[in-house]
Amino acid sequence: MLHYTFNRSSTTGYSTNSAKEVTHLYINGENNLPLHLYCLKNLQTLSIQSSDLIHLPMEIRNLQQLKTLQFYNNHNLMSIPDEIGELKSMEQLTITFSPKLLPLPHQFEQLTNLQRIEFISCGFEEIPKVITEIVGLQHLYLHYNNVTSIPYEIKRLTSLRTLSLSGNPLKSLDELKWLTQLASLYLHYCQLNEFPINIKYLTNLSELFIGENNFTVIPIEIAKLQRLNTLSLSYSKFTKLPRELTLLNSLTELHLNNNYHLSDVTGIGSFQNLQRLYLSDSNLTMIPKEIVKLSSTLTSLELHTNQLTDLPQELAQMNRLEYLDIRNNKFSNTTLIEIKQMFNGRNITVYY
Repeated sequence: MLHYTFNRSSTTGYSTNSAKEVTHLYINGENNLPLHLYCLKNLQTLSIQSSDLIHLPMEIRNLQQLKTLQFYNNHNLMSIPDEIGELKSMEQLTITFSPKLLPLPHQFEQLTNLQRIEFISCGFEEIPKVITEIVGLQHLYLHYNNVTSIPYEIKRLTSLRTLSLSGNPLKSLDELKWLTQLASLYLHYCQLNEFPINIKYLTNLSELFIGENNFTVIPIEIAKLQRLNTLSLSYSKFTKLPRELTLLNSLTELHLNNNYHLSDVTGIGSFQNLQRLYLSDSNLTMIPKEIVKLSSTLTSLELHTNQLTDLPQELAQMNRLEYLDIRNNKFSNTTLIEIKQMFNGRNITVYY
């Protein structure tokens, strides 16, 4: 059991094993962490949130069973001690909103069992090269830092499956080409003026989130991503549906929502396996009749907050459609009644 005293204004939660030994400890709002904490020899998870902790003490080395270490919203956290490298069992490290964090110690590379690393809003101006020494790493989240490029050394991360660099002012993505085993890539809001051509080498990608950027053209090379099933281009600047997207034969989910100038989705019927389509918060005035070509696959369609005045009758013929959202459009009362009649008796959830 846990017998340590914490500040009354803090929140502490914990769980124990069958021997009443603390294995998981969660501390919120505690500014003075007792050193007794580091005597919990069987601790597997330590989560510290919203504290004034400046330096993680060297006594962290005592937590030899620790698998998950989390620091959320500790704005004054500046350093991780060299002794962090002694936590050989650690599999996950998360640090968020610690903008004063200093460079990682070189002993960090000794954490060879790390599978997931998250440094979110920590003010990093580059990807720490010491991270690239952890060759078994599978998931790396570095969103909302100040990273501008990817180091050549990232090619060492041959096990990497997920990479998030969203919210970084990226200028160069040349080294992306080495990460051929990536399954998920997040590049939202990276100030990209052109679609990164080197993504064509990532032929194992199944998810690509690359919205909130400045490009308006998709290169033909995107057709190389034949395993891609989820693509997000939301909050972008497209005025019409990029026809190159229809070459993605495995695509099942497409996000084009919040493209405020998108007014033309001609070619929408060319997708072979599309199941979920998000076109909300755009500038569409009509949906082409060719959408009926998606009858055998499409299950969900979001069209809310556009400029639509009518819907094609063909929508009611789509056998697999289960969900349709058409709220906040320009339908007249008469047209809305006709649309409701069109779907009357159909097993479709429709939001008007």
